[in-house]
Amino acid sequence: MIDEARLRTYVFSQPSLSPDLSDITGESPPMCVNTPGAFRSNARLERWRDELAKRCAEDPDSQVWRRFLDAVIACLAWRETVPPEYRFWKQDAVKEWSTVHDTVRVE
Repeated sequence: MIDEARLRTYVFSQPSLSPDLSDITGESPPMCVNTPGAFRSNARLERWRDELAKRCAEDPDSQVWRRFLDAVIACLAWRETVPPEYRFWKQDAVKEWSTVHDTVRVE
C-alpha cells in the first residue's frame, strides 16, 4: 500500500533541474533552456545529461552549462534512492522488437 503523504514528500523533494544562476557574473545564461520536466523518465534525463556534457566539453569555461549538468547528475543520483513503489516519474520504455520480419520469407 502506498502512503500518499510519503509519495508527496518524494514528489516535492526531487532536486530541481533548473539551477540557480543568479550569482554567475560575466556570463549570460542562454535565452531558453528547456529542461526536462520532473515526471520525465530516467532515459530522458540521461539524454539531457549527455547533451549537457557535450556543451560543457565545447565550452569548458561555462559555469552555466556546468550547473545544469550538476543539477541533472544530482537528480539522477537522488532518484536511485527512491524506493521502487514511490517512483512517480515515467518509467523507461522497454523496447521489444517484433520478429515478424524474421518469420516472413520473401521468394
